[in-house]
Amino acid sequence: MRIRLNVWLKASTLVEVLVTMALAGILLLAVYDGLEILNSGINRIDDSDDYERLDWLEHFEILEFRCDSVKRVGNTNVFYLCGEPIDTLVIYGF
Repeated sequence: MRIRLNVWLKASTLVEVLVTMALAGILLLAVYDGLEILNSGINRIDDSDDYERLDWLEHFEILEFRCDSVKRVGNTNVFYLCGEPIDTLVIYGF
């Protein structure tokens, strides 16, 4: 028994392949440039003063979580654990 399949495969022309490659290249270039813009924005945030303030606040929250009491002495917060000082943070006026 012989089975014959009549399947017609459609092929793309050279022009269609070139147009597709050109559009894909333009799209990839746009995505790459967008990622570069995002990365440069992140680097600017890292270098700014706002990032340092956020880092200070994160440090404060970690110390606050680890300690059992906080005492303010002048412009310095002293963090205590079991009655002994474990760290200090100076308060700056923003």
